[in-house]
Amino acid sequence: IELGKGTKGGAVAVVEAYKLIASAKPELLENVSALNQVTEAVLRLSQASGMEMPDAAIALTDAMNQFNAPASEASKYVDVLAAGAKYGAAEIPQLTDAILEFGAVAKVSNVDIKESAALVELLAEKGIKGAQAGTAIRNIMLEINSGFTTKEARTELDKYGISFEKLKDKTIPFADKLELLKPLLSDTTSIVNTFKKENSAAAISLIANTTRLKELTDKVGEFGVAQEQANTRTDTLTGSIDKLESAWGSFILSLSEKGNAGGEFLKFWVNDAIATLDLLDGWFTSSARKREKELDAIRKEGADSANKHYSDKNKKSIEDLNNVIAWNNATIVENTRAAKELEKLNEKIAKDTSIGGAERYETILANRKKIAQLNNETVFAGAENASVKGFIQQRTAKPAKKPDDPKINSKKPDAIKKEALDNAKKLSDSLYELQKQRLERTIKINSEIAADDKMNDDVRIKSLELVQQKEIALVELTKKHSLDADKFVTSENKLNANQKTYIANEAANKIVDINKKTSEEIAKINQFDSKEYEL
Repeated sequence: IELGKGTKGGAVAVVEAYKLIASAKPELLENVSALNQVTEAVLRLSQASGMEMPDAAIALTDAMNQFNAPASEASKYVDVLAAGAKYGAAEIPQLTDAILEFGAVAKVSNVDIKESAALVELLAEKGIKGAQAGTAIRNIMLEINSGFTTKEARTELDKYGISFEKLKDKTIPFADKLELLKPLLSDTTSIVNTFKKENSAAAISLIANTTRLKELTDKVGEFGVAQEQANTRTDTLTGSIDKLESAWGSFILSLSEKGNAGGEFLKFWVNDAIATLDLLDGWFTSSARKREKELDAIRKEGADSANKHYSDKNKKSIEDLNNVIAWNNATIVENTRAAKELEKLNEKIAKDTSIGGAERYETILANRKKIAQLNNETVFAGAENASVKGFIQQRTAKPAKKPDDPKINSKKPDAIKKEALDNAKKLSDSLYELQKQRLERTIKINSEIAADDKMNDDVRIKSLELVQQKEIALVELTKKHSLDADKFVTSENKLNANQKTYIANEAANKIVDINKKTSEEIAKINQFDSKEYEL
């Protein structure tokens, strides 16, 4: 209630912020003081930036989670975010979008939140913002920290006498590492060879502007910027009206505490809020320990599955085992991508004020459960792959057959050719199935979002459009796979012209049906239901 007196939206907004903070950092539910500490920091960030409390809560906890920061550093993170927005070109949402992409890499690289924010703001000044900036910074950091892995990059560094060891030294500030790379600026080709084409623009911007990077690092580290901005923003007529509205709401909520009979009117609401927080406490208490136990069990399931299906007793070929690894790798990549999509969707939902607070929270929580399931599948696939790789190493360590082995030399040329074609077809079929599964997973996730009439209409329509795009991609993929079958058969078994035409026409008709279906479903969402407005 006390926090609500100075907050736009009052105590209700504070309770919503508590919920989001508890969801993002469940360990705080075991420490009320720490939870209050973070919530007060969120309030200050909200006032400094003009963001709604829920949006400020998501921004702060996202940044803190990337660096595994304790509650005691919440004020520091708020000042960095506020100062970054004040002195740089990226606003707080763009800043946190970027940090989500590279924060974990920054932490293990010994790059703190201040220098991380400065890197984002520097790229924003050059027109590279949000997740795009974060992805570029992550890729550049990984290359520098590894001492560069490609032959081309090492050749360029050798040419300019740049020390690999200094670049890998985590005790050297990141800005100083960028200084070491300045000789590369003499030739754009050197930058491309070192950082790859997709990261070259960001690399040039960072390496060429180390002085500005150091200035920004100092500025975003200034203490008290958030409070200063909060005071400036709230020292207006609008700010005063917001404070009056919040104070009035807090006064009403405090009536029952003072024994006023009018306060009984609000008792049901308060009890309901307490019950909600108790429920959250039951969900998240000791969740970190429970989650680790769950992951250990999933890893064991993955290893057991590999032993059951792919060990030597199952007589699987090396090719079969490699296909299992490829399939699992595709699952890991697709699950990671799908989880990121859901995280981005949650960010949009959190900012969508057209959705009620409770409904918004429930939707975000449901999506986080989906993310957890995708992560479970990723852990399982990783554990299974680790065991399968062990089986391959055991098998390949066995002595190879001698060249004069009659089993090898007895094969006829036609048989060898057929075997090669069959193996190539198996690989083609496996790759097709992997790509098909990835597309089908994306279609399924977005179809569920589009079918949920509780979601915002714009979100549902965007999901439908993505389903349309992926369904068409699946049709084209299937058509290409069918036509490519000719590559893996002998001349007498190849498709004739009529068969190829039939495959192409069937694909075209399916695309027409997909476009028609999507248009109809979008029209249903946009349809004006006059019955709801009849008197």
